[in-house]
Amino acid sequence: MVTHGRIPSYRFVIPSTVYDPFLPENKGFCNPKTPRYFSNDIQPEGCLPAGMFDIGRTKFGSPHIYLSGVHFYQSPPEIYQNFTGFQHPDNSDATYIDIEPYTGVVVSAFVASQINVGMISGNSYLLSEMPSMIVPVLWMNELISLDKETREDLEKVVLMPRGARILGISLVGAGLLLWTIFLIISLRNMYLKRKDDDETHLIEDGVEN
Repeated sequence: MVTHGRIPSYRFVIPSTVYDPFLPENKGFCNPKTPRYFSNDIQPEGCLPAGMFDIGRTKFGSPHIYLSGVHFYQSPPEIYQNFTGFQHPDNSDATYIDIEPYTGVVVSAFVASQINVGMISGNSYLLSEMPSMIVPVLWMNELISLDKETREDLEKVVLMPRGARILGISLVGAGLLLWTIFLIISLRNMYLKRKDDDETHLIEDGVEN
């Protein structure tokens, strides 16, 4: 649960299992023609490493283009550990969406994505000494959120029913308290009246004797 202003919201994130190639339910994301970049324990045959998605090529013969989380978020560390000065991923790189549960309104959303190029070691002078790898090219952070006026309007919609419920509960509580006080006073008066009647009878009995 997170809050935006006075608006409580549920945060939904993409689980790490979505692009896990080792799960049977994700085999549909694999492609038998996927090039080999890493060992089998990181990249299963015909699949990409975890956290990556193949978005195709720009034209025939061009390198493959892959989409991933920023800084290879939710991908194995073997993918980025050989890049000097590369920032390691953390939770700030997670894509999320915040939804107000009462109205279903999207209060905020953050999409962090990275474009990568698959480089294959070749026989040419430039590529012969380079290991096959997936190279990051650029990353993008996209944030959407409600403007102040819209957020204030949503606060009214969300908080007014809650305020009405609180007021109703308070009135019921006050009514129960007043009823309890009235009952106590009534019982006390009945007790005092009965006590006075008993004393009067005792006095009258004493006079007659």
